[in-house]
Amino acid sequence: MSHHVDGIIVNGRRTDDRPPVRDTGGIPVVYALSGSTNRRDCSVVADDAGGADLLDAAPDVDAVVCGSDQIARGVLDTLREHGRRVPDDVAVVGIDNWSVMTDDARPALTSVDLGIETIGRVAARCLLSAIDGERPPRRTVVPPRLVVRDSS
Repeated sequence: MSHHVDGIIVNGRRTDDRPPVRDTGGIPVVYALSGSTNRRDCSVVADDAGGADLLDAAPDVDAVVCGSDQIARGVLDTLREHGRRVPDDVAVVGIDNWSVMTDDARPALTSVDLGIETIGRVAARCLLSAIDGERPPRRTVVPPRLVVRDSS
């Protein structure tokens, strides 16, 4: 079996624009969440200004639940830039429990841990069982857990 790369999606730990990937040999590159500093590159990013507009439109908001810890980090930054105190004024919760995002956040980010590592480990075991001719369980459910930190 041979493999080749048809395209690259670049995603970073932060939402700041990043230097472009060089020498891709003509392979298409798309930047997701963190854009490229080369304005000719394709970047798909969140509307940070739009998020700030939402704060202005709903000044009484007291909690924000984000679709990922990475987005929650951006929300924490935006709230701080607008003089809102977390968690005193607004509680913030992310999803993923990604330590890179949660532990260094100011304040430390409360997050829903979906058990992605466990899901990956169980999926790999099921695949190895199937490869060995065994029938893995039809469905295994990994429960989420809320990891409470200083942002809520």
